Amino acid sequence: MKQRFYEKNSIVFRLTALILVIIFLQTALLTFSMIGGGVLAQGKLNAYQNFYEKVSGRKNYLEREMKNRWTNLDPFTAAISEKISESPDDSDQILHLVSEDLIFMLRSTQTTGVFLILADKTGESSYPALHFRDYDPLTNGNSSNDIYLLMGPDSVGEEQRIPLDQTWSYRYRPAGESHLFFERPMRAAADCERASLVGYWSPPFHLTEKDLPIITYSIPLFDEDKNLRGILGVEVTLNYLVSLLPKTDLQPKDGLGYVLVYQEKPDSPMMPILFTGALQKRFLSADEPLIPLTADENLNIYRLFNEQNKESLYSCIMPISLYRNNTPYEEETWSLVGLMREDNLLSYVHRIQYIIMGALLVALVLGTAGGLYFSNRFTRPIVRLAGFVREKKNEGFLPMDKTGLLEVDELAAAMAEANKDRMEAASRLSRIIGLLDVPIGAFELRDDQDQVFVTEGFYDLLSIPVDQIEFHDSREGFLALLEQVTRNPEPEETHIYKVGDRWIKYTSVRDGNIIQGIMQDVTPEMKEKQAIRKDRDLDPLTGLLNRKAFQYQVERARVESDSSCCQALLMVDLDNLKPINDTYGHQWGDQYILESVRELKALAERNNTILGRRSGDEFLLFFRDWDSKEELSEYVAGFFAHLTESRFLFPDGERLPVSMSGGLLWLDGNTLSYDEILHYADEALYQSKRKGKGIWTIHERT
Repeated sequence: MKQRFYEKNSIVFRLTALILVIIFLQTALLTFSMIGGGVLAQGKLNAYQNFYEKVSGRKNYLEREMKNRWTNLDPFTAAISEKISESPDDSDQILHLVSEDLIFMLRSTQTTGVFLILADKTGESSYPALHFRDYDPLTNGNSSNDIYLLMGPDSVGEEQRIPLDQTWSYRYRPAGESHLFFERPMRAAADCERASLVGYWSPPFHLTEKDLPIITYSIPLFDEDKNLRGILGVEVTLNYLVSLLPKTDLQPKDGLGYVLVYQEKPDSPMMPILFTGALQKRFLSADEPLIPLTADENLNIYRLFNEQNKESLYSCIMPISLYRNNTPYEEETWSLVGLMREDNLLSYVHRIQYIIMGALLVALVLGTAGGLYFSNRFTRPIVRLAGFVREKKNEGFLPMDKTGLLEVDELAAAMAEANKDRMEAASRLSRIIGLLDVPIGAFELRDDQDQVFVTEGFYDLLSIPVDQIEFHDSREGFLALLEQVTRNPEPEETHIYKVGDRWIKYTSVRDGNIIQGIMQDVTPEMKEKQAIRKDRDLDPLTGLLNRKAFQYQVERARVESDSSCCQALLMVDLDNLKPINDTYGHQWGDQYILESVRELKALAERNNTILGRRSGDEFLLFFRDWDSKEELSEYVAGFFAHLTESRFLFPDGERLPVSMSGGLLWLDGNTLSYDEILHYADEALYQSKRKGKGIWTIHERT
């Protein structure tokens, strides 16, 4: 016998569970101490603080570049304004005059481009402009070899020995949202003559369709007479801006880096405008706003919710101060967002959690192993005693070996005495059943035992051969025997089954894991019932089902039949029965009826067709489970064609065919009652009678 330590009532299980509970409580106490003592909370706070300091440092660097270097245009504004004033009407001459100042501004600001766009519009959709670009401003040389002319007269490029960019255009032509960097400072200049107060940072855009995405800072440009003449500004390509935001700041390997976001107003959604790595696009989308969920408001730490998130992300959102208060664009906000995965940001906290979980797991494993070992040593004598009892349970009262445990030995003695009393009681029960002289047998089957207890004569009751009794004495064999007994239930009876040429009444009850049952041979009673049913249900002349029995069989068949198959009712009326009775007498009329029944039985042999007699010369056939109406129609038509060839010999030597008329009704579903079915079939039969003899008609229901 195997010791089932997994059962809740076993000593092994309970002792092992007790040890595990103690270990779990100790580990839980340690865990709660660390949590209550703030170890994990402090670890998380340290991670947040470190994350905040890195993003804050990078934000401060970017803010210094944008505010102190890239937007420091005052040293150049005065000189350019003076040269614009010298040539107020000739835009090309102005662009030639300021070209060297713009190149110097490009070198000084260390941006990727500078531009001047004049407001004296001469065409419908373009403006005079001069735009220089340096794709790598950090590696400037003393020459202009690394500068390209993006917009402006090509003569300026020849004069300064600057090549034309592949996207070069002579004038500035606004397209899409690229006009905002030009129009917004121009509009704001109407209310403020101090250019630096209305400088405008534009979100990323393409200056032309084939150009790189850029951000710009532009201010209105006045001449010495305070007349608004255009805008002056710098550009930074996104490629260059990305190089200033290395993702290794936050994590040396596989980091998510930074994202630049833009808000038009404080309550507007935060829309990404710059991704610094392809890995970010797996988690964020440029078309969907960032939805931050506060994790630590003091340190600007947030969890990010986005439909593309595949895992939990943390962000540190640091607003960049680009505009002064009470300026036109003060509500617009740019923010630098640092991104980190949760498992990277909180790796230290997770490591502590893993250590605690590992310690708990190791303690549980060791506790389980130790509990099982010591529990098994304690329970081994008990298990050995139980195995001995199970092995010898059918050998009567046997002495049991001592286990060395006082309480267990006393229990074993009590069990032996109880087993002896049980065996004696079972023997008395078998003798009492035998004295009753009734064909009855009882059994007891336990879920936890393989052998079955049965009374004397049980297998004789079921006619089980002697050589098969040993097989049925096992649990598997006895269950197979019960399945065989209950395979053919007797219709209209409860708990009665047909077993070979006998009827057996079988009842059983379950009490916990014990099944007890009684079987009784009720063959004489069932034969008597069969005879009574035959007199009740069968027509005495034809032996067919009478009216009530036919109705019962049909209603039950309609419920049990496959609804997807074809069903029909055929009502038949014998032709010429009255003339035959009048001519030859009722004896020959009965013979004519019996001959007709033989023909109908031949028709009813296929597909479980039910045949019954409705009245003297009317018969009913219920067809069930046919594949199609066409197949059944051909079958019925063949039957009526066959009748024309049949002959019945009368006492005067005359041979006449057996003639019938019929009415067929298709049964689609169970929507009609039985009386309605007879009514419609009778209507079809009436139509056949009107047409002549030997005809059958299908009722056409609308």
